[in-house]
Amino acid sequence: MMKSVLTSYQRHMRCKFLLRNPFSSSADGAQGLAAALTSSTGKLCALPDVDGRTRHVHYYDSGIVAGPGADLPPIVILGGTAQTIDSYAPHIRPITKHRRLLIVEMRCQGRTELLPEYGTIQQHVQDFKSIAAALNITKCDLVGFSFGGRVSLAVAAHTSLVRRLSVTGVPLRRPTLGSTILRSWKEGLKHGEMRSCAWSFIINGYSDKFLEKFAPKLSLFVEIVVKANDPKKLYHLLEHSHIVEDAHPYSIPSCCERVACPTQVIAALSDRIAGHREVLELAASLKDGRSAEMQGGHLVLFEDPVRWRSLVMEFLNH
Repeated sequence: MMKSVLTSYQRHMRCKFLLRNPFSSSADGAQGLAAALTSSTGKLCALPDVDGRTRHVHYYDSGIVAGPGADLPPIVILGGTAQTIDSYAPHIRPITKHRRLLIVEMRCQGRTELLPEYGTIQQHVQDFKSIAAALNITKCDLVGFSFGGRVSLAVAAHTSLVRRLSVTGVPLRRPTLGSTILRSWKEGLKHGEMRSCAWSFIINGYSDKFLEKFAPKLSLFVEIVVKANDPKKLYHLLEHSHIVEDAHPYSIPSCCERVACPTQVIAALSDRIAGHREVLELAASLKDGRSAEMQGGHLVLFEDPVRWRSLVMEFLNH
């Protein structure tokens, strides 16, 4: 069973406009954005779940493209904790001009139905392998942000599916401030406090400069997060994906030892969640790692989407 992106083209374009211009003076901006975000903008992939029952993964697929990037493998994006396909709407058109693009809502994210109680990093790798097999993907260029970056590292470490890997906002070991912020999110989500956690996502995710510039309109960002997420799912994501021991085969340090493909690591200078220095340490720990730095907070790919996309595509197009 599939739902085509093209059947909701107009609503999808409205979503893209609002995400590019979320603080426009339109009186119905927030309501229009909410409607766009809850529209069908993806496809459904049926997979057998851990309990043997069939459930659906929600994903976007641009399809095959013509041009200079047609001979390269598809780009697959795995987003952060509270992100969905719609989060990446501003990036879809520029990327799909030259490359096939897939964006996947993994277990515990968005509209994907897989049981959140099994949201370990190891299970996410198994899920990715099943999704790739179902979609006939034998090789891809993998792009991961934050939580999606942790999953991407593990996929590159434990499968042969990845040609080139780009991760943003992933530390080798999380700093104390970042760990404390994540702990506060988990406590709030455990009690169903989606709105207060959404405010924390925004406040801790963006740089001071961005927050100051858009302070009067931040409630719109909160509405996006609340509308797109289930606190129970996000709680399980944070609860089950956390790995303390470096020796664990799916920990970030262990995965770094196994990743052989060329890997780009993008670090934000004002990242309170992952830490600037700690992200650079990840790049230094990889066999074939190279780092890039950007001005901004943890959500730097939305603070400066053009610069972020330029760095990623320049790396992936080789």
